[in-house]
Amino acid sequence: MKRKISGFLLAVLMISGVVLAGVADSTTIVKTPMVATVMGDGSGSIVLELVCMRYGIECVNVLDMTAETLGERLEQSNGPKTLVIATGAMTEGDLCTVCGAIEIDIERELERIEKLIEKARASGLSIVGLHIEGGIDIAERNFNRSIDAIMPYVNLVLLVTPDEVSSYFKQLSEEKGTPVIKVDEALKIGDVLKELL
Repeated sequence: MKRKISGFLLAVLMISGVVLAGVADSTTIVKTPMVATVMGDGSGSIVLELVCMRYGIECVNVLDMTAETLGERLEQSNGPKTLVIATGAMTEGDLCTVCGAIEIDIERELERIEKLIEKARASGLSIVGLHIEGGIDIAERNFNRSIDAIMPYVNLVLLVTPDEVSSYFKQLSEEKGTPVIKVDEALKIGDVLKELL
């Protein structure tokens, strides 16, 4: 059953200075259970899992998820209905670190996410891109490559930033009709998800 975006959510979006384009009269972009992963060196999927636990939302974080392991999860009786991919830093060079623990080849990481997105689309899953701003962002260590690899292919962007929505996300919303929901702190993701479910 489709639900209309409630007045409360619209108020939250307007107060937050949210870009909300391309959303029809009703939406069921986010469905549970959700499965989350991160690209490169980031903690977004871990943060999401913790927020979801607090709000009683079904979400599991799998840092090394591949198209194959997603396929295995989809065969289970309570398989995921939404894939969340969080951005992370992609350090220039041959290797990047996944969540500060596993060093892997950047090209392999890009390929993992590309195949994961392809699998999710082919399986009819909703795909949500999560970007949490903050931390050190320098030329050698930034989120640009992971943002470019994820955001153009998602059904919804969740953006956590105390600042205004950047021109990149505004343009994405305008050109592709991708809804961009901005909150100023990570915990507020839970409020948004509860409204969307």
